[in-house]
Amino acid sequence: RVGGPVRTQEFTPVIRPATHDDVIHVAENIRDEDKQEVEALTGLSPLEALSLGLVHSDVCMAGVNRLGVAVAILGVSKVEGDERGWVWMLSTPDIVSEARAVIREGKAWLDGLDGLYPVLTNYVTESNDVHVNLIKHMGFTFGDPIDNYGVGKVRVIPFERT
Repeated sequence: RVGGPVRTQEFTPVIRPATHDDVIHVAENIRDEDKQEVEALTGLSPLEALSLGLVHSDVCMAGVNRLGVAVAILGVSKVEGDERGWVWMLSTPDIVSEARAVIREGKAWLDGLDGLYPVLTNYVTESNDVHVNLIKHMGFTFGDPIDNYGVGKVRVIPFERT
């Protein structure tokens, strides 16, 4: 099949370019913690945030499970005047059962970004334990928590990878 992974019994999870259908699926099945986080940090709904990410990110990918179904949408973009890459991810509850594959494939994807951005960075809400754990295992380091961040004035933890 052109443009997508071949689905066989040996198919394993991958990270591939995201599609509009992936965005819809993740937005409709988003983890509660991710929904709360995106709304608190940006004031956007998951569908709005994912749609903007698909269109405006330098790279926007989907992490898919063994059935080829998106369990996460992730991306990276630059902010004007800032050379750092701002990484982001929103996921469905299936991210938990696919955590090992997400970490393995995520590290490989992040390694492929080396040289494009001097630093990869962003913020995660302190209460989003699943993402804090994934971020740690993908080789990011954490800074000191920041209170009253974003439109929801929540506590976040900055993270970066050089």
